[in-house]
Amino acid sequence: MAYITVSEIRNRIPDISNLLNNRAEGTSEDDYISTAISDACGIINAYIGKVYPVPYPSQSPMLTHIAYLLVHYHLLRTNYYQESESSNEMIKEYYEQAMKYLDMIINGDIELDAQTVSGVMSNTENDKMVFTHTRRDINGNIIEIGTTENW
Repeated sequence: MAYITVSEIRNRIPDISNLLNNRAEGTSEDDYISTAISDACGIINAYIGKVYPVPYPSQSPMLTHIAYLLVHYHLLRTNYYQESESSNEMIKEYYEQAMKYLDMIINGDIELDAQTVSGVMSNTENDKMVFTHTRRDINGNIIEIGTTENW
């Protein structure tokens, strides 16, 4: 599952044709963009796969934005990298921002959506509410299971 489409990339980058000049001869613009999208999704899956199932099963605006940043980085890098130091810094910003968001996701600072928050459950048996929680390490291994009594 791709986190962003070719048409979404075209809508977000109005002058995209200028970024497609270095594609291989015979490669269509859409195929070139699709390759960049595939690369971006691979990076995203490698990161979030530590804490979420991949490909991520539902549409997430955060993952769409990260994919956009990575695709834009790829397209800029292949056309403008090393032209000037200021251009290089601007291009790197796309990548660094995407990596920052991915780090925040795997560290638990950003949740992709409330529907995927696992490990918090409630039990209302006998009208007494008991909440449990599960903490996982970066590899998804359970490191703690507890209730409201030991929080």
